[in-house]
Amino acid sequence: MNSYIFNSHIDFGIFCKVNFDYLLEVFDDSNAQGVPLLTEVIKAYENTQGGCPCSLKKRTATAVESYKKVTNLMSSNEALKSAIKELLADPDSVDFKENADGISFLTF
Repeated sequence: MNSYIFNSHIDFGIFCKVNFDYLLEVFDDSNAQGVPLLTEVIKAYENTQGGCPCSLKKRTATAVESYKKVTNLMSSNEALKSAIKELLADPDSVDFKENADGISFLTF
């Protein structure tokens, strides 16, 4: 079985940032609610990169929360699931983890 795994909000944040324009088109066509969430997940990912280490835990928690919200929304949308699988070279499943050591909290 061919599976793709997002090990954390970082992997998914990079994926969303690189494929933003395409995902935005799919979100616009299928779920307008997803557009601000997609933007939020990218901003939250970017906020965990660099900056003062004193607030890194809080920024990371916010990024993980955004990651979970947008992936849950994606999981209920067939057009988005198909688009993501297409961008990932059509794996049999896509797994989302909170961190590399954890178990998947979502699979589609």
